[in-house]
Order: sequence, then structure tokens, then C-alpha cells
Amino acid sequence: VMGVLDPLKVVLTNYSGGEGEELDIPSYPHDVPLEGSRTVPFSREILIERSDFSENPPEGFFRLAPGREVRLRHAYFIRCDEVLKDPQSGEVRELLCTYDPATKGGNAPDGRKVKGTIHWVSAAHALPAKVRLFDRLFTLPDPESVEGEDFTSFINPESKVVVRKAKVEPSVADDPPGTRYQFERQGYFMSDGVDSKSGALVFNRIVTLRDTWAKRVAAEAEAEAGAGDGLSKAVSGDEEAQAGSKANKPRRERKNAAKEARERTRAESTELEARYARYQADLGLSEGDADILAGSAEISGFFESGILAMEAGAREGAGPPNPGALANWMVNDLLGELKGRSLADLPLTPEGLATLVAMLEGGEISQPVAKDIFVEMVENGADPRVLVKEQGLEKLDDTDTIKVLIDKVLDANPEKVKDYRDGKKGLMGFFMGQIMRETQGKADPKVVQALILQELGE
Repeated sequence: VMGVLDPLKVVLTNYSGGEGEELDIPSYPHDVPLEGSRTVPFSREILIERSDFSENPPEGFFRLAPGREVRLRHAYFIRCDEVLKDPQSGEVRELLCTYDPATKGGNAPDGRKVKGTIHWVSAAHALPAKVRLFDRLFTLPDPESVEGEDFTSFINPESKVVVRKAKVEPSVADDPPGTRYQFERQGYFMSDGVDSKSGALVFNRIVTLRDTWAKRVAAEAEAEAGAGDGLSKAVSGDEEAQAGSKANKPRRERKNAAKEARERTRAESTELEARYARYQADLGLSEGDADILAGSAEISGFFESGILAMEAGAREGAGPPNPGALANWMVNDLLGELKGRSLADLPLTPEGLATLVAMLEGGEISQPVAKDIFVEMVENGADPRVLVKEQGLEKLDDTDTIKVLIDKVLDANPEKVKDYRDGKKGLMGFFMGQIMRETQGKADPKVVQALILQELGE
């Protein structure tokens, strides 16, 4: 769902929808194999995160700025035309924007692209909420490891931050306390089981989101200092909320320097420059992913070998190649596992990763199984097909077997079954989790959900 923690008002001056409209929005990300949608109101006045706007945007800031166009998540392209400020404090209090009605759903018929996508809520329909942002209790992983210092001196003063003027979309209004959510681009939250009630919603943050952008910045900086190949090391990044709300100048400068290093590398290599263009034009990769994958001979060579392996597998009946899926695994998973090593130091081969991706895309294994196998491949170069066969990890879609497990779970939780039938639909996540645990992640989530609904009489 969408929630705005630090609201900034946006008026769409050319929107003439009267009371507004209702958008049908998926309830799950595209990479989660579950179905369902919710209705979210859209209107002339919306609220966005204050940190998603910058009057004087630094380099690398792709969100809203004067004269710039961004995508509203699941909605339209909007362009900022005018900034209204408080005459006393000078603080930005309102943005006047125009929207493009032809971009409903988030794509432009004329093919133009925008680099930023931000979340929002309708000002007239959003629900007020108090949000508690819990974070690490200490500023060090091991606060007792520093000699001569009391561990209490390392308590994180921001381990609990209370936001009292947050706004959330109205689809959560009637959910029972204890319901869990992902607030888009914010993190994972749960409505408080004691304090939250209708008309006075309270949400607690459970886990922050990984910030891929911040992670790449740090990784690129280390790579430039080390091998100079654009991205050969990776470290864990900060949360998106921190990256978006705090202008980290040193990190930004390192990011820019790393990007410039990759550009210099391509300028000296016609082959890398051609791949950079091909990755975007032919493979449909984003500019950022293409920049990383074509930023060094080593990384690009690994990716190219993986594509060839996919094509060879397709000729042998493994299904059509999907270079985009391979790119996602490289950028978001593989490069984050380097930890100071080069790709050549890993036992994982391009052919092995291509095989794993093809197995996942072809429906042979589930996403959780693929993640577990990937870890073993990084550690010891295991063959994914051998691992799946030896450990019996093939995707389970046998309905008779799954029905037996579902009956077992429902019989063991009669109160939750009653609560679900009484309207607490959020318990579907509990039932799904129990079955996936019983099958060690091997069950097809779509099959599981359909059978649970069937058993519950829906």
C-alpha cells in the first residue's frame, strides 16, 4: 500500500475529474506470484513525500523538481510548473503541477521515458496515521567491542522516531490490528495490535527496505578505489528513507566519480559503448542497469556469456531466453555478493547463473528455492540442476499433495479460519506462510492461494 510520512501538497492544475477517480492497483509487486488488487482514489490534490521534491536537485536526483516530469506510482506522469512557499519561513508548502491524461497506468503512448517514480495518496481521501519508525538500537554492530567505552554510549538516538502526521491510502481502513504491509518505497509495517483502531491508525515499522541505489553508490565507490572497473565490490546500503531525506554529499560525489569512470572506460572501448546502447535498445534494460553492466569488460563479459548460455539452453528446449531477468540477478544479487572480490574469483559461472535464472523463469523452481540455490552457487559453484535433483527442490504443484497440507493447517488453526471467514482477509498471508514452510518453499504460490480459497469456500 502507499503511505506518505512527510506530506507535501501537490495540486494538478489541469485535472478536471471533479470528485476524482478510482484506480485499480495490484496488491502485490510484479515479482510476487500472487494475484489481487485494491481500489485507490485519485484526485486533483495529492500528497507526496517532501523528500521526493528538490527545488535545486543535485546530480543523480531523479525525482520531482521544477520543470521536471516524474511518474506517479500506478497513475500518471506529472510535471512541476510552480513552487509556492511560505512567505515567512520560505519553506515549500505546495507544488502546482500538470498531469498527462494519456499516461494513465504509468506509460506514455509517445514512448517518452521518465527516470523517477514516486508514491502518493489522494489528499481528500487519505487517512491520518501515527507511524513509529523503529531502527537499530545501537550505532555499532557490537557496542561492547570498544575498549574503554560504555556500551550505552552507542545507543542510537533515532532507534525510535514517531511520525504523527503521516497519511495512508484508505484501503487499510477496515483491516484488523496486526495486519502487515509493505508501504511502497518506505519499508515493512504492521498496524499496532493494541493502539491502532479505526479513526486512530498506528503503524510500527518492522523492517526497512534495502536501498539498491545507495548500495550501488557505495559499491561503485569501493570499486573505483580498488580495481577501477566501475563496480567490482559491494557493501550493504542505507535505507531508502535515509538516502532520500539526507543529502549525503561524499557518497554522491563518489557515485558520480564511479559513473564517470565507467563512462571513460566506454569512451575507450567501442565494444562496451555498443553494448551499452544495445542493452537499452534491444534488451530493454534501464539506463542505470545498462551503465553498470557495460561499465567494465569483466562485468559485461560475464553478462554476455550468460546471454549466450541462455540462448544455447533455449535451443535445447529450456524455454525462451530472458536477458532482462539475468540482468536483474546480476545487478541486484550477484554484484552484491562480491565483497571485495572480482567476478573471476567467484566459483559461480555465467553458465550456472543463466541456468538458475532459466529454471526460475521456466517454472521449474520457486523464487525462495532459487535464492537458496544462488547462495550455494556463490559459495561453491554448485550446478543448480544437480542441487535441485539431489535435494528434491522441484516446484511442487501437485494439487492433491498441497490439499492435504492445507487441510492440516486449517484444522490446526480453527480460530484463524473463523476470523478469516468473518472478514479478516489479511490472514491469507498466515495460511500461505504455513504452507510454504511445510513445503520448504517448493509449492507454487498461485496454486496454494487458489486451493486455500477453495477450501475456505471462496
